[in-house]
Amino acid sequence: YAWVPWIATGGAIALTDRPGAGLDLVPRRWKAPLASGALAIAFVGAWTGQGLAQASQALHEFRGALREPQDPRGALQYAKRAVTLDGGRAAYWDALGFALFANARYREASAAYEQAAQRAPYDPASWVSLARSYTRQAILKEPGDPRARALAAIERAGLIAPSSSAVHAAWSEVAK
Repeated sequence: YAWVPWIATGGAIALTDRPGAGLDLVPRRWKAPLASGALAIAFVGAWTGQGLAQASQALHEFRGALREPQDPRGALQYAKRAVTLDGGRAAYWDALGFALFANARYREASAAYEQAAQRAPYDPASWVSLARSYTRQAILKEPGDPRARALAAIERAGLIAPSSSAVHAAWSEVAK
C-alpha cells in the first residue's frame, strides 16, 4: 500500500486550475474539495505506511540478529516488534515462531506458526514449521496431543506442496 500516497498526491495535482494540467472535465466548484480529499488520503496513506515500514525494518533487524547465533533473544525482540507493528503479515508471525523455537519456547512457537498459517494458508512453509514445533513438543512429552497436531500440519503441507523437499524432510521428523 506504499503507492497510495503517491496516487492520491498525483490526483490532487491533477485537479489544479492550470489549463491542460489536469482533469478539465471536473467542474471547477468540485476541484478544491476533491483535491483536499486526495491530499487527506495521501496523508493517511503515508501515516499508515510509516508503521508498515517500521515493521519491515524490524523484520530486517530480526534477520540480522539471526546471524548472531549467541543472541536468540535479540531475534525474538525484533520479531515481536514486527508482529506488534503489523500483525497481518504471515512472514512476521513466521519469524516470531522461528525466534520462539530458537529460544526453546515450543508451545508459543506453535501458536505463532498457527497465526502464520492462518494468514497464508497456501504457504507450506508455515505448516512445515508448525509440524516441527509440535513434533518438538511431542518429544518433550508436553500435555495435549502435539503428535496428532504435527501429523495434521504436515499432511496439510503435503497437500499444498506434495513434491517439496522441505515437506518430505519434515515428514521424516514427524514420523520418528
